[in-house]
Amino acid sequence: MKKILQIVLLLSLLPKLHAVVLVSNITNATPFGSSVADTSWLADSFTTDAQSYTLNNVNVDMDATTGGGNFVLSIFDDNSGEPGSLITNGTLSGETNPNLDQVYTYITTATVNLAASTTYWVVAAETLGTNFFSWSATFDAAESGTGTIGDVGKFSSNQGVSWNNNTIIQRFSVDVTAVPEPSDYAAIFGIGAIVLVYYRRRFKS
Repeated sequence: MKKILQIVLLLSLLPKLHAVVLVSNITNATPFGSSVADTSWLADSFTTDAQSYTLNNVNVDMDATTGGGNFVLSIFDDNSGEPGSLITNGTLSGETNPNLDQVYTYITTATVNLAASTTYWVVAAETLGTNFFSWSATFDAAESGTGTIGDVGKFSSNQGVSWNNNTIIQRFSVDVTAVPEPSDYAAIFGIGAIVLVYYRRRFKS
C-alpha cells in the first residue's frame, strides 16, 4: 500500500500536458464591433506567463456582417509595443468568411512555439479588399488566465506597414499546451521506472 501511495504522489507531480486557456477576455461586458478590412487591420497583444507553451488555437468573437471577403488571423511577434513580423507557422487556419455573430476558432496547422514571459500579437486582416468583417471589442480590461491581454490595441490602414494606437480592446482567447521542462521529463522517466519495478515485483510474488 505504501508503494502505491508513493506512485500516486509522484503521478500528481507530472506536468499538465492538456490544453489550457492562457488568457481570455471573450466574455467581457459591453461588446461592440470594430471593422476589419484591407485598409483596416486590427491587432491586440497577449503576453505569456513564466511557462513556455505551444499554441493550440485562438478564439475570436465576431459580429454579424455581410461578409464575402477573405478574413485571415495570424500571430506576430512584438516590435517595441506593436506587431512586428509573422512568427513561424503563425498564419492560423479557420473560417475565411466569419460573418455571423459568434465565436470562431482558428487553429495552428504546424507547431507554434510561445516563449515564456513574451508578448505576441493577434492580427486580423481582410486580404481581398471586397468587404469587411467586424471583430467584437470592449473597453473592459478584465481578463482571466495566467497570461495577460494588452490594454491598447493597434490598427493599420496600410496592411501592416505601420501601426497606430487603438483605444479599444479586441475580444479573444488563447488556448495553449505547456512545454515540459527538463525536470518534468526526468520525473516522467522516474515514475515509469518505479511503476515498472513495482509491477515486476508483484508479478514475481
